[in-house]
Amino acid sequence: MFIKGFKASLTLVAFIIMSACTNASVEQDLRPQPITAQPAPTTNTQQAVNQVAGQTANPTALAPQATPTPSQNVAEAQLQQQANQQVQSTGLADTTQPTVASLTPTAPAQVPSIDASKALSFLPFEGAPQNKATSFNRFLNTTAQTNGLTVFPPTRSGAKYKVKGYFSALNDGTGTLLVYVWDVTDSTGKRLHRINGRERTGTSRSDPWQAITDREIQRVAATTTAKLKSWIDRRS
Repeated sequence: MFIKGFKASLTLVAFIIMSACTNASVEQDLRPQPITAQPAPTTNTQQAVNQVAGQTANPTALAPQATPTPSQNVAEAQLQQQANQQVQSTGLADTTQPTVASLTPTAPAQVPSIDASKALSFLPFEGAPQNKATSFNRFLNTTAQTNGLTVFPPTRSGAKYKVKGYFSALNDGTGTLLVYVWDVTDSTGKRLHRINGRERTGTSRSDPWQAITDREIQRVAATTTAKLKSWIDRRS
């Protein structure tokens, strides 16, 4: 009887021990495990990630630029000068730069020589006041050019014909009469031709020349140069 009770006690103890072991194992399996930190990626791994993301830095762009030494500057200048000389020798120089030839002034255009065989010169007038003589000179030069006459100034030599003018202003009772005579001479003073005429104005003054205006003087000049042109052409 005692033996049976002892066996039953052993069996109960064994059951308790097995239960305890089983619970301990289950608790150990169910206990949260500590998270172990992963090691940082290696340099090669990080570069691969950067390349995929397009963020890999250019090592040469970050590298400090070396400061050229004076000897390097001189060498570069010599190389540049040699290159420029080679370009010029091969005819490939920049054509936009002006050459010496393009800056050389061109020769002036040839002016046709004046035919002095038909040139004439007006000598100082007689009988006209200075202000009227100035107007005569102005209009004579203008109308002579219109008629194709070559006129030399009185101080210039070489004109084939000399033209001497004589003027007179007279009151005729109803107005003023301007009378003129032109003598054409050669270089020796010999008279070759004479032109005479008159112009009339309806105004009278105590001094007849005050009644003579530029209108009458211009008509005298136009008539005179036209007759001179006709006479010179007939002699040619």
